[in-house]
Amino acid sequence: MIRIAKFNEATINKARRILKVFVRSKIDVFTSYQVGQHGDDSCPVKDADLVHTKTATDDSVILGVISTNQKCNPGERRIFATDSTGVEKIDIYLRNDGTIEVGGTGDNFVKYTPLNSAMSQLILDINAELVKISAGVATGGGSYVVSPLSLNLSGAKTTKIKTQ
Repeated sequence: MIRIAKFNEATINKARRILKVFVRSKIDVFTSYQVGQHGDDSCPVKDADLVHTKTATDDSVILGVISTNQKCNPGERRIFATDSTGVEKIDIYLRNDGTIEVGGTGDNFVKYTPLNSAMSQLILDINAELVKISAGVATGGGSYVVSPLSLNLSGAKTTKIKTQ
């Protein structure tokens, strides 16, 4: 029989999350393994509504959490984290238009390789102008020693997040 349960607390035993849930009341308590898709690891917040069942061998299992903050359109996927009270703090939203939003839409990610190329060309152009300025100053009887500019963006490069 599948029932709705309220989440109370969790422990991890031998790398498996065990949830303590109330099924009908705070007297009707079960400890159940949480099951989910491979690669997913999350812990519900207190009082979250869960789907609880027992197996044919009378093992207690939590099948999932009933989400109360759904936003996805057809074909989309969203991963989010909340604080302990359930207030959403961050999300990664895979949109059905091919975009990915990480934590919102207020800014853009930057591709390192084209940015580094453009900035390197800008430095070359500025250094070439400094040489012209130095020559112009010398023509007027003054002196100006060119101190070439350099730029290193390698500290801004991430190797863990890739894009096209």
